[in-house]
Amino acid sequence: MSVAADPATKPAGSAARRLIADLHARDVLVPGDRPVRPSVVTGIDVDGLFFAPAELMGLLDRSLLRWPYVTVVHHGATSSIGEFTRTRNVIGHRRDGFVDRAKIRALMNKGVSVKFNSISHWHRPVRELVTALEAQHPWAVSSYAFWTPPAESGMLPHRDPGHVVAIQLAGRKRWQLFDAVDDERGTPGIDVDLSRVTDDFVVSAGDVVVLPHGTPHAAHALDEESLHLTLTLTEPSAIDLLEGFRQVTVESDRPTFVEFDKLSLDERPSAVIAAMRARVHDLDTTAWLDATLALMREKTG
Repeated sequence: MSVAADPATKPAGSAARRLIADLHARDVLVPGDRPVRPSVVTGIDVDGLFFAPAELMGLLDRSLLRWPYVTVVHHGATSSIGEFTRTRNVIGHRRDGFVDRAKIRALMNKGVSVKFNSISHWHRPVRELVTALEAQHPWAVSSYAFWTPPAESGMLPHRDPGHVVAIQLAGRKRWQLFDAVDDERGTPGIDVDLSRVTDDFVVSAGDVVVLPHGTPHAAHALDEESLHLTLTLTEPSAIDLLEGFRQVTVESDRPTFVEFDKLSLDERPSAVIAAMRARVHDLDTTAWLDATLALMREKTG
């Protein structure tokens, strides 16, 4: 399942454009509604996509990053906020939740991983990557990164609810994949049968792991600190589509819902049913999907 890169070819442009061009050249995450297949792509140019490990401590010390954009986790368990944050004076006001460099380093020395969340909210290259992927695919893309000490794991073996793209930025990590024959759910969970290993491999900086949604997996840092960026690519579920239908129904018959308080309690169910039936009759499925994805992307950022 490994796809090697051509070292003679280096796409031009931003880090996000280079990464996407690299993946497309290996026939991975090609635009459209194609099934995501498990892949390990090697030799990808990740320069400038995120901070290097040597830069991260300085970032924590001088930036205004706060919880929940930064959390700490060890084998799936999160620490309390006070264990890794401090209070700072911001324009004359005392504010809690800012990450504390000394506390973070002390926790990492004990094997705790640092998790950066919703990176597209605060880091431009990752935001460009997320925006480009969402423009090409029917996904809501979330972004986060794990900075893990040597010989440690941030998470227990688990399943993610969306497709997974893990981009190794520094260090090495051992990945194990597990059989999911008896569990085809796309829901997240940690009920993984560890005896049913289907693949076992090591990735280094510049390698990208791509997994279809629901694939049970585990990742473990090896002999040095590891840093990897993860994107979860979530397709609309039945519940998401129902939420999108609610949105387009309200928008198409706004007077009914604006004046809803004028209806008696007995009249309200009939009014909603009538609005839904009218919307189903002329429903544009493209507009429905677009509304659903817009809602999902608003939640993930």
